[in-house]
Amino acid sequence: MAKRYSIVIETRAKGARRAGREIASVGDKAASAATKVAGLTGALALVGAGFVIKKIFEIGAAYQGLQVQLETVTGSQKRANEVFGALRQFAKDTPFQLESITKAYVRLAAVGIQPTETLMKSIGDTSAAFGRDITDFANAVTSAATGEMESLKQFGIVAKQQGDRVQFIFKGVTTEVGKNAEEIVGFLQT
Repeated sequence: MAKRYSIVIETRAKGARRAGREIASVGDKAASAATKVAGLTGALALVGAGFVIKKIFEIGAAYQGLQVQLETVTGSQKRANEVFGALRQFAKDTPFQLESITKAYVRLAAVGIQPTETLMKSIGDTSAAFGRDITDFANAVTSAATGEMESLKQFGIVAKQQGDRVQFIFKGVTTEVGKNAEEIVGFLQT
């Protein structure tokens, strides 16, 4: 009987050693997997950091591009900085992005329209009322100032040109102005 117990004990001991080796193997594999996950986490963090750095450079390049555009239409870096500061404040008070606001300003100034705070606010209000970007109505205003009235229709404004006069129909009300940039812009900012 003692022999039988020794065989059982020996068999169980072999099984325990095998189980111990398998547990150790699983532990090694788990440690290896943990190392790989840690490495992957580090790699993902590095990729994420790369995207952030890329985005910072893109924003910086876009900012510089806007500054150059403003310098071109204002004539000086000092004036461009002043305008950019005002446009940043305007962006805080409106639903529009600084980039769109700056592009609208540049578009107006490039065709000789003085983009005053009142004009920019009016263009912004009209754009927002129609669910459009500020650049959309700024483009319509600049087109109208140069005699192209078609784009005003997307904002509910119908224009009829007759000689040196233009009739604008908006919300059923007809207003007639001279066919010149100053009067056309004056009407559109009201």
